[in-house]
Amino acid sequence: MKRIYLLLILFTVAGTLSADEITSVAEPVVAEAPDSVMETLSPMELQMETITDPAEKLFFKAGIEQGKGDLERAIQTLSLMVVQHANNKKWIARGDLKIAELYLELGMLKQADATARQVQAFYEGTEPAEKAKRLSEKIKQLMEQSEKSE
Repeated sequence: MKRIYLLLILFTVAGTLSADEITSVAEPVVAEAPDSVMETLSPMELQMETITDPAEKLFFKAGIEQGKGDLERAIQTLSLMVVQHANNKKWIARGDLKIAELYLELGMLKQADATARQVQAFYEGTEPAEKAKRLSEKIKQLMEQSEKSE
């Protein structure tokens, strides 16, 4: 039941983005990855072929997409993992935390904070929840700095 609420909240947050937070619907945000990152990705992509757990495979695929600079596609892949493998708590908790980190990397502080807080609430007492707590504190500092500069 908590998973359904998480999905509803994620979709609500995604649907309420302001126009200045959305870079482009037609063109995903793709950062230029350094050559050293691209050289590392090929072995990572080969290693992904050996993964048998479908949730883990999607998590790994999102990491590769993040490494290539396609942050929006990484979020989509992780969201797909959450929907398709809602009972796999190990990977779902990590995926939700990674989504919060990706939102932060995109500069979407409110969405990152909301997602990090959800991880803390749903997975209390786990490593992802502890990491989410630290991430939430970092986001709070960034939000305060942003308010001061305005």
